[in-house]
Amino acid sequence: MQTQLVVLLALLGLTAAQKLPLFDMCSNPLEATKELSEKLALPANYKVSGSLSDWYTQQTWLMQESATSEFRVLQRQQKDTTETWILDLKSAVKEFTYVNTSTVGSCNGNAQAPVLFNGTSFKDIIGEDTSSVKAIIDGLITYSTKTKGFLMPNKVDVVGGINVNTWISCIKTNNTNIYVEVRYAGDDSLTPAVSGFSNPLLLSLRLAEVVSFNTTLSKNHWSIELDRYENPTGNEGLIPHGVYCEKKNPITLQLRPLEEYAATLSFVDYRQNSTEVVDVLYSKSRQVFIIAGNSFTHILTPDGNRFTNLTDYVLHDFKYGYEVTMSREACESFQALQGGTNDVINNSTYLSMAPMVHILVNRNWQWVHHQNDTDMAGNQHITYRSFDVKSNTVSELHVTTDLEIHSMNTYLPGTRQLIKTMTVTPIPMELSRLNIKSAQLSDCYDSEHYPNNTWIVPIKDKTLTDLGKVGLNRLNEAVVNSITKNVHAVIPYRVVVFYVENQDSGISMILRLAEKTTVKPGNVTGYNYTAELPTVELFKMISNSMKSEKMPIEVETIGGVKEEWVADAKSMKMFPDDNGFVGYTGGAMFVLAIFCLLIGVSIGAVGLFVVTRRQRISTLAYQMSQAIRSAKERALQIVEKASRIRIQDARDNIGARTTGRQLKKGHNQMGHTQGALERAAKPPLGWIWGDFFRPWQRMYPGEKLFNADINSRREYIPLSLVELARLIDLGWINPHQPIDVSTLCATQKFRINPKIRQCGFDLTDEGADSFPYPVDIEVQYATQSAIAAVEKVGGRVRTAYYDMESLEAAVNPKAWFEKGRVVPKRKTPPPSLMEYYMDAKNRGYLCEEAEILKERQLSADVRGYSLPAEVKLSDKAVDQVFHGIPSGSVVSLADKKVFAPTNDLHREYYKNQRSDKLYS
Repeated sequence: MQTQLVVLLALLGLTAAQKLPLFDMCSNPLEATKELSEKLALPANYKVSGSLSDWYTQQTWLMQESATSEFRVLQRQQKDTTETWILDLKSAVKEFTYVNTSTVGSCNGNAQAPVLFNGTSFKDIIGEDTSSVKAIIDGLITYSTKTKGFLMPNKVDVVGGINVNTWISCIKTNNTNIYVEVRYAGDDSLTPAVSGFSNPLLLSLRLAEVVSFNTTLSKNHWSIELDRYENPTGNEGLIPHGVYCEKKNPITLQLRPLEEYAATLSFVDYRQNSTEVVDVLYSKSRQVFIIAGNSFTHILTPDGNRFTNLTDYVLHDFKYGYEVTMSREACESFQALQGGTNDVINNSTYLSMAPMVHILVNRNWQWVHHQNDTDMAGNQHITYRSFDVKSNTVSELHVTTDLEIHSMNTYLPGTRQLIKTMTVTPIPMELSRLNIKSAQLSDCYDSEHYPNNTWIVPIKDKTLTDLGKVGLNRLNEAVVNSITKNVHAVIPYRVVVFYVENQDSGISMILRLAEKTTVKPGNVTGYNYTAELPTVELFKMISNSMKSEKMPIEVETIGGVKEEWVADAKSMKMFPDDNGFVGYTGGAMFVLAIFCLLIGVSIGAVGLFVVTRRQRISTLAYQMSQAIRSAKERALQIVEKASRIRIQDARDNIGARTTGRQLKKGHNQMGHTQGALERAAKPPLGWIWGDFFRPWQRMYPGEKLFNADINSRREYIPLSLVELARLIDLGWINPHQPIDVSTLCATQKFRINPKIRQCGFDLTDEGADSFPYPVDIEVQYATQSAIAAVEKVGGRVRTAYYDMESLEAAVNPKAWFEKGRVVPKRKTPPPSLMEYYMDAKNRGYLCEEAEILKERQLSADVRGYSLPAEVKLSDKAVDQVFHGIPSGSVVSLADKKVFAPTNDLHREYYKNQRSDKLYS
């Protein structure tokens, strides 16, 4: 809050100039010996407010003027009309920008300078420049050194601690007479409360042109009254949002090239009351553009609606000319790349990939630099605006100091109504969930033709340890490069590499080659679809190259060391062997056992029959041999035709389920062997053993340390680091996405009931010595050792408070959304927890980032490890419950849409970063 100095005017009430004797002091003036002090001049940085009056035409305006080293702003307001003149002091060309925000809002980037005082007769007194109060005061001080005036004797008005002095100068010429009156706070007034200002302070200035000093009739009469002095905030020169200034020289914006880029894009359409959050990945080296989300109408406009409602993943491969779409991690379509979207440039002869900046921002727009903005975190942004004639909208682009896109807002001109916003959150390329390899899309490439095209190739002198230093993805890329370089060019989607451990602890490479697809690619440069060979022919060439040792596999380890792996072609074999038999399952073996049992019973019966009836042994032996043969053949036929996997084959592991002992009523009376309470339940906490009729609280009523808060104590579910690592290893949690209460509860491994005062998760340090994942996690409580273990590997920990309503929504979002309830705002922590969440040592979410950075460095110094770069995947506002969903929204699972509030009162409430307090 700026400290303001309110100067009360010591002026008497005035009416029309024709009715008061304003100029009688010049009819018989005193001796002019006093000149104005140079201290009356305004400082370099100032902000003054007051009124401007034209007494001759009976008009008055509210006025405000502010100046810094960068700009000077004059604002004049009369009734519903507000006019603003902005002068850029940094520019070599002194041009005024005129903004009129009275009705529709207009702006002229090359306007005329404002005129505060009209009248050619005043130019000799205040100078020709009357565009600002500062210029008028400077001109008046210069004039007083040549033409002195006099102070009114015995007339000092004391108002609010200000001694008002009145300086008058009477100027007589052949043509006219001019009356000059200056009122200012004397040196003996109280010191101003605002730094940068000192006495004397100008209070008012009056200039009047009269025919004679003996009359009250004026030909031109102006006055300025100043009632407020303060320091400028720095944002007075900002042009209102949604206003585009004409007559400025537009430029073609040269943004920072985004060649290897990943980000999360958040769109809000206020006309449709909908939001859209998508992840994008752009790679110029790989020539791919990937986008994932539930809707692509904004990012892939104008043809973003051609995808189905179930499509949540789109890949455009400009190197090979294919488009891959997926739905719920399953292949949806594999087709030729086509134009019609923002990322595709159709050059009539071939298709090419558009630059990432042109995907985000229209390449044809012309931009005008307006001013720089500062966001809530204190980051400086450069602002550009453009007017699109086609859509009749004004776009406001915010870029960082290194010319990288941060956000863009779209307004309707005139009304300045915000209709759409786009916010860009960059993500490290290696941490993006879209950074998948081509081998993971091989299933989409197959054209429903699955021959036996898999081979097992042993690798000489390599073990699983060597594979761990390389990684399976690098090995897959190395095999593709080796085949393309030494054998024949092949599209990477066809090659899939896996591994198996040999009996001698070595490893073998499982090489699978998909059949050539029948889908022809789009018209791109550099890829020859007709040159792709069939699988059988390509395998023969690969086998010959391996046997002649002309196909070395050059791989690169994680540390950047290049190695050459050699395949043992002599031991290479097809997998599996082409014999038409795979094996038996448990269900098939069960059928076979039944037949064997029947055969065994038959053999026993035959043996008994043979003992009693020896004379028929030869005939029965022959019949039984035939029966055994036919039964065996039928059993084998049933087994071979049986399914390979059945539901009855699934069994629990040994020890997975245990049966507990039965508890009876008497088991709860352990220790009660006699007395009236022998069969009663155990006493509650706080009761003395042996005397159950005198509780602790009755004997010592002042004692409050023995379970005094048992009914109000908060409970936090423990979450150890080893358990968190196990959930990540098993795929229950994605370490490349932010982890919060909703993420942990979605694993179904934890249960939180806010109704019994379970308030969240407590991150413990069990497994801190071996925790490997740089995660971005938000919990409600965390130990210092656990925080250090996560930050040691580059992770990020924040402790945040959830009130009961917000925690209920976060624990089960689906149930909350299905009820149609509004996404709540997280409320402020109670006073008992406020200190914890404001302490940077606990990584509280209410701390400044600079303080947290100091504590991170201090923790690293104390524990003796080097502090890596912090992984920051996404930030939530202090009142936000879910990532990507603003507070106050309603989520429709059926429509797959998020509806934002339209009522202005609701939008203002949920837009406010300060939540209501909740004392609990």
